[in-house]
Amino acid sequence: MTAMSVIEYEGVKTSTALIKELGLEEHIEGGMRRTTTAALLLRAAFASSLRERNLTIDVGLCLGSPGYFVLTDSQDQHIPLPFADEKRRPLATSIYYLLAYDRPEGKFHMNKSVTYHVLHQGRTEYTLIQPGNPPTVQKEVMGTNLVSGESRLLIVGTGIWKRSQLLEDDMVRAKRGTEEERDQTNCLITEVVVPGFDWEDHKFMRKEDLEVLFRGEVGGEEMIGEFEKWVG
Repeated sequence: MTAMSVIEYEGVKTSTALIKELGLEEHIEGGMRRTTTAALLLRAAFASSLRERNLTIDVGLCLGSPGYFVLTDSQDQHIPLPFADEKRRPLATSIYYLLAYDRPEGKFHMNKSVTYHVLHQGRTEYTLIQPGNPPTVQKEVMGTNLVSGESRLLIVGTGIWKRSQLLEDDMVRAKRGTEEERDQTNCLITEVVVPGFDWEDHKFMRKEDLEVLFRGEVGGEEMIGEFEKWVG
């Protein structure tokens, strides 16, 4: 049996295995109003050798259930970011990002760069809010059932609020299943950010941001009620 065929028939990996194999860390997806400086040791999994990078970043302390992540690449070349006063950023950065049964959802946040989401396994639903008059709300499912409208690739432009969660049907099925089935209920993606990610260009949604988006709009109060659980 060739190495390729082993991979082909390997099946769905458990969250436990993915976290161990990829060296995933807890990802900050819910934010409080205070911040702390944390030194995170992030392994560049795409490097030819398992080189490690020390990265000191300002991170928002977690509220709720974050996912898991690891930095996989940060390009050495830097370019100016037009949406951040021409501040220089890496040409691109990428991470693995995992939602698991024990950490099934994230909070609304916005990036100034474009983000490409590429599916590896599982399913996840993204809620996207485009600010405007009126704002538009879009829900997209990343998965392998393309016939039913799922997508293996999701591109989110600059200035769009987004959050993701494992699908309710999958969570209900896992809750009724075995421990192994719960461990296999997950979604692993790669996120590529262009120009590269910087915490300065990242913003968590606050309650007041949500109210500004929908107050006075038809159905706005219902939208605020639906989404407020996922803001800081």
